[in-house]
Amino acid sequence: MSALAKYVNNRRGQVGADLLSLAEDEFIMFLYEWKQQGKGCARGVWSALVNLYRANGIKDNKSFLHDEDVMKAVEGASANFYPVNKGVLNETQNDQLNTFMETCAAEQLGKCTWCKSKGVKNLRRRLRLAKDFMRGTPIRPGNLKDLEKVDMLDSMSPPRVHVRKPKVRGKDKELVTPEALQAWKEAEKLAENEKIFPRCVDTHLTAVLRNAEVEYGWDQGLVMTVHCLKHTCITKLENSVDEAKKTLECGIGKATRRGHYGKPVQKRRRASQSRQ
Repeated sequence: MSALAKYVNNRRGQVGADLLSLAEDEFIMFLYEWKQQGKGCARGVWSALVNLYRANGIKDNKSFLHDEDVMKAVEGASANFYPVNKGVLNETQNDQLNTFMETCAAEQLGKCTWCKSKGVKNLRRRLRLAKDFMRGTPIRPGNLKDLEKVDMLDSMSPPRVHVRKPKVRGKDKELVTPEALQAWKEAEKLAENEKIFPRCVDTHLTAVLRNAEVEYGWDQGLVMTVHCLKHTCITKLENSVDEAKKTLECGIGKATRRGHYGKPVQKRRRASQSRQ
């Protein structure tokens, strides 16, 4: 929001401009310059502004931020920018996201006509399970909505999930961790048909990630989209391979390595002067 505040102050020739007084044309011009300067995804600025309006009692239907032209401008300002690394959720951020899914306002779950028309139930819980499943399975967001009950191959060791329409031909089975399998089994019980997750799951996960990023002030400059859940999963799997390799080479478990042998020299306990 600091970039937007700076732009408004410069445009108006003043200091400390109130962003609640922002006009639609000012925001459009800001997006244009943002695009010209190649600053990256503008959705975070939009989300932060939406949250500011909501915190001050301005409802979505009373704000220009949800107008079709503005939404298109936000998407346009976010298109074809230089590559930015996807975020990887640490445990603290994951806990924050869980809390946010349970307690956020309904509109922060993302607008969706599918849920309303199909009467989707237990949406918050199913989003949590979809997130947990993605953190334990390196699956793309676009494949998440297509998963069906018959796609879980838990008779394999380790379990795999069948991926419909894989991006890479022949790569149609992905590893499933125990945590992901647990999330799948609960999601399967909540499923209203053969589909494990609602068709609109990607839309809602995108909304909660972006809103949680603003709410908790996560790392700036990283892209927090549903793809970051896949990146989180693969990072965790990669780290587990490194740990297994170290255990094999040292012949000592992780807890002992980290707690004793792996302790930095400067943190090792020193004998007191009185005992020397």
